[in-house]
Amino acid sequence: MTGVQTCALPIYGNLSANDLDGYITKFEIAEEDVNQVDCKVSDEELGVTPAEDFQGSASCVIRAYDNEND
Repeated sequence: MTGVQTCALPIYGNLSANDLDGYITKFEIAEEDVNQVDCKVSDEELGVTPAEDFQGSASCVIRAYDNEND
């Protein structure tokens, strides 16, 4: 076998946030560049999967909602 094979492995982490009354009800992805990374939120877990053959830095913008702005 010649060459190097790579695959996009997802990375998972927990989300947390605080506001004045301490009550965050949900998170959602507000912005992402799917040519670099696919971001998903499930409850309080963030999943980040790099796009195929992508190398470099990427980011996701996450919006937090509280009971005032649900």
